[in-house]
Amino acid sequence: MLCWLAVSFAIGRTLVAAEFYVAPGGSDSQPGTREAPFATIERARDAVRGSPHTEPTTVWLRGGVYRLTRALEFAPEDGGTAAAPVTYSAAPGETAELSGARELALNWTRGAAGRWTAPVPPGIEFDQLAGDGAKMIRARYPNFEPGEGFFGGFARDATDPVRLARYANPVGLYVHGLHGLGWGSLHFQIRERASDGRYGFEAGKDPRVAGGWQNKGRAQVAEAPFDPEKRFVENVLEELDAPKEWFFDRAAGVLHFIPPAGRDPRQMHFEAVTLPHLIEVRGTLERPVRHLTLRGLTFRRAAYTFMRTDNIPSGGDWRIYRGGAVSFVGSEDCAVRACTFDGVGGNAIAVLDYNRRFEVTGCAFTRIGASAVLFDGDKTAVRSRWAHAWGWPDAEIGPRPIVDGKPVNHPFMALLPATMLDAPAGDPLVDLKPGPQSENYPARCLVRDCLMTELGTVEKQIAGVFISKSAGIVASHLTIHDVPRAAININDGTWGGHVIEGCDIYNTCLESREHGAINSWGRDRYWMRMKGAATPAQFARMRDLARLDAVEANTIRGNRVQCANGYDIDLDDGSAHYLIEENLCLQGGIKLREGFFRTVRNNITPLFSPHVWYPDSRDVVTNNIIVNPEAYSPRGMTMDAAKDARIDFNLFAIWPGSPALQQLGLDRHSLTADPQFVDPAAGDYRVKPGSPAEAIGFVNLPMDQFGVQSPALKARTPPWPERGQRLGTAAVAGLNAPLYEWQGATLRNLVNLGRESAVVGAMELADNRGVLIKAVQTDSAAARAGLPADAVIIAANDRPVASVEELSTVARASVGRPIRMKILTSRGYAEVALVSAGEPVPMPGSAAGAPTEPKRRRQKQK
Repeated sequence: MLCWLAVSFAIGRTLVAAEFYVAPGGSDSQPGTREAPFATIERARDAVRGSPHTEPTTVWLRGGVYRLTRALEFAPEDGGTAAAPVTYSAAPGETAELSGARELALNWTRGAAGRWTAPVPPGIEFDQLAGDGAKMIRARYPNFEPGEGFFGGFARDATDPVRLARYANPVGLYVHGLHGLGWGSLHFQIRERASDGRYGFEAGKDPRVAGGWQNKGRAQVAEAPFDPEKRFVENVLEELDAPKEWFFDRAAGVLHFIPPAGRDPRQMHFEAVTLPHLIEVRGTLERPVRHLTLRGLTFRRAAYTFMRTDNIPSGGDWRIYRGGAVSFVGSEDCAVRACTFDGVGGNAIAVLDYNRRFEVTGCAFTRIGASAVLFDGDKTAVRSRWAHAWGWPDAEIGPRPIVDGKPVNHPFMALLPATMLDAPAGDPLVDLKPGPQSENYPARCLVRDCLMTELGTVEKQIAGVFISKSAGIVASHLTIHDVPRAAININDGTWGGHVIEGCDIYNTCLESREHGAINSWGRDRYWMRMKGAATPAQFARMRDLARLDAVEANTIRGNRVQCANGYDIDLDDGSAHYLIEENLCLQGGIKLREGFFRTVRNNITPLFSPHVWYPDSRDVVTNNIIVNPEAYSPRGMTMDAAKDARIDFNLFAIWPGSPALQQLGLDRHSLTADPQFVDPAAGDYRVKPGSPAEAIGFVNLPMDQFGVQSPALKARTPPWPERGQRLGTAAVAGLNAPLYEWQGATLRNLVNLGRESAVVGAMELADNRGVLIKAVQTDSAAARAGLPADAVIIAANDRPVASVEELSTVARASVGRPIRMKILTSRGYAEVALVSAGEPVPMPGSAAGAPTEPKRRRQKQK
């Protein structure tokens, strides 16, 4: 037993020690011993604050629910030292739950149509209601249906003016919808009634409506800011019509409720969620909180923050809320270990501004409203912020260049010759020093051995781990699945050194598209979109500047990744300085958009997709096994744009092109052969001894080290046969999917071989039903009719089209007459009419494998 020390306080004499106890039934007037515990964590914190900190201190929380009425705050004086750390821990074998909900004692009155009403005590504001521990549903249209995809059900007429005009008092009603390009969700709240039900759902354009800023804003669709189909409304009395639904009339202070079938609300226990933040650890760069650990605690019932996502963190497409159920601002050597986050309404953990050596280990995150763990540094750490960020106020980023009388947000949009690439050293508008300009950002932090599932239950633009304006963040052995968007998102190139390793990632981008399971952006000081013009000298200058912000290489290695509607690994606009090695990509493959210094080696992947590359990118793609017949899937470029890269010594299940690739200097030593996987149906993608993969230097990947490692978390993850896209049975089995010619268009069935087009990410195509338009010949009948390449035909003459065979049936029956086709492009839905001249005709098969030259087996690199 640790010794106890007596300390005198002005208010009297009490005992403090290396151990304190808290219990829901305790008393703050007691000494905080095991036998006489405190009642509140605040009282224990104050006792720790007054202790001498000469030895490790633990505050034990006995089992029960700790209902917080305000966030529990920890300041620098509440931390410890390396020799005497401070830990707040659940008592062994007990569940200590911190909750942002308060109990409601309600006096129910039965009404008509199964409705009940009860007055709510004044002064209570809440956005979630729990009954007997289960989350109830805020009154909505259409009604919630589990498994119905986006938000549990959606309807085109949810925002029809006729419907909205029917509501007697729509003030407070929320409108939720999918972004017009499928990049996440948008959320609006009606603040003032329109008698005709017509509202402008565009951010900041209708004073009667608040919200709509959950995406960066620059990509709002011109006619409508969100998808015309995928939307629903909630929080309006007229839609209270289903079991479990509730509506709180704030003006009258009355709760309306339809209980679950067969239940009497008078016999139920109710909780109202009122608090968005449960714990806030707040220090500064100059005076951080040190050596403070939260261990074994359970965090539940934090309020929503989707209407507060007003921060553009950096160059990526996201907006975020800078906060969470647990937040750390200004810390060193702090940790969250073996904790459970369940049913919180926003981010679970937010790590903001200055943090060093922060750890999240052994935690479980389930039913999280937004992201699980969010890292975001302070914007003042970024150099040349006007060159980085789109949309920051002039007052924050300083003067911007003026073109045609207008300030320019990003230099490369219009000012390439006059600014960054030609700027002399010392230019006041352009800071060319590498790295950050202050230490106010997270660095050398770790997220390890964590389970993250059912994230983004409210916000859809989220990630298991989100990284912005940070350095050296390690995401190791995470299992992340069933999320609407990315598993891990690196939102910018500042400042590199991140490591993503040993993770098991699947069922990602379930409710969004144009993204990746592991996604990144660059958009840093050097970056220019390829639509701008540049000279060879300027491209060379860009290459020299590419590591100003991406100072250290980011590493993605040893992961098993499957993206349902996107790329498995998606390096988007300007992502530079990456090492991608030893990954098992199961469905979407690997994409590199314009950037520099990326090495892709020793991976197994359905495809490799280069997008609009810069000249002499210094990219390396070697020693990979690529199983898709469309092994190279370029966008906005042809493979000759990659001629300066080193692409060689790869193994293709089917040769991806013609000798023209080798004439460009690509794949001169690559092979075409069956990789001879050990047991792909069981998830074992090691190659057998003697496989042709050995000749190109491929080294087997361990197949038993993906994801969480602790036995308790492993027990909560589904076994391989019950989930995931099997590369061996889907991609390998479908290698010879035939091509068809139809009136100048090249067609093919969707066969789930990866990211086949920019629009396969649409949710309607999750089961790969449709016909891919691979190419359209110039001046053909298909071209004249407006049939676009890289689109998907999903219906013809009002009949669903799941395959070329079904399209052929319609074409045969319509010879000489127009066929009205519904197609899906990267911009959304469109309709095209083409006069049928017959059915699609099979085209000759793929070219034979290219001549090869073996390479001596390379040694496995560490």
